[in-house]
Amino acid sequence: MQTKTIIAPIVHLNGTSKRGLTEPIDDALETIREAYDKLKKCAPNGRDYYPHTESQQAMSRAQTEHRERLLALHNLQAELEALWTAIEDQEPTASFELTE
Repeated sequence: MQTKTIIAPIVHLNGTSKRGLTEPIDDALETIREAYDKLKKCAPNGRDYYPHTESQQAMSRAQTEHRERLLALHNLQAELEALWTAIEDQEPTASFELTE
């Protein structure tokens, strides 16, 4: 696994409130979770790939591509959760593990 570090905003008197920073992240996380659940329903089915001339490779490729889409959402969720925690804890950066 690879660790990614991102910069986080710092709450101060002239800036956005902590709640003003974390609420949009909460909304985005909820949407990502919903998208993840819906994307899982898009999993490839072997019956839809056997007409390909190389059906085994087509199904395997479709499964790999689907997994990559799920991982993209998973990693985005992990990044936003790390950002939210950094804001809450008033840390200048946040680190999280990228799933590959």
